[in-house]
Amino acid sequence: MIHFVQSNVPTTFTESTTLLDLATAAGIEVRADCGGNGICGKCKMLVRDNDNADARRSVLACKTIAVDEMVIDIPPASMVSPQIKILTDHDGSYGATDAACSPIWELFPNIQPPLYALALDIGTTTLALEAIAFDKLRQAKSVGVIARENPQKRRFGDDIISRIQSVINDPSALKQQQMLLVEAVNAMTDELIEASGGGIKRERIMLLTAAGNSVMELLFLGLDVTSLG
Repeated sequence: MIHFVQSNVPTTFTESTTLLDLATAAGIEVRADCGGNGICGKCKMLVRDNDNADARRSVLACKTIAVDEMVIDIPPASMVSPQIKILTDHDGSYGATDAACSPIWELFPNIQPPLYALALDIGTTTLALEAIAFDKLRQAKSVGVIARENPQKRRFGDDIISRIQSVINDPSALKQQQMLLVEAVNAMTDELIEASGGGIKRERIMLLTAAGNSVMELLFLGLDVTSLG
């Protein structure tokens, strides 16, 4: 068993498991800006000495293998900040002539409103998802926005170079990064539907538009990014 000071639940582990992987499995969000390559030094943890409770040694969680009965304290600087601020440049209303309104009516001309579309911003560190409702007058209005940390950040690094390198080193990392994004978007969609109090019907979400830098878009689609490294 491993004991994290930040968690009241002892954590079991298998051989050759790093402290970073254990913390992630325990639901403790630890910074790993370099993707666990031991470069950034952001995942420092303090391991208590079994013979002296006041003595602690600093280790990198991504490079330290768990040993039974370890007691670990994670400094605040090594924790992921939960604060995400959503910035918008409009009041949430779209007119009937706006470009945002046209495609959905062209794609689904025979379906009666209300219809919903999702707009996804795939940031390197943050994901933002907005739900847009289209009414009988073919006008659109934002009915919910949600943001969360890009889950690729903790496993594959804080920047796009680390994420490209992870695919170069291990081609299976491409599918892993894609699934992290897909699962996050599905969870965010669930949250938007729940927050709407029944206003947004899942079966009436007709369209998802996603935008990001070239690497983020390719990873979301599961397409090769190694040529961009």
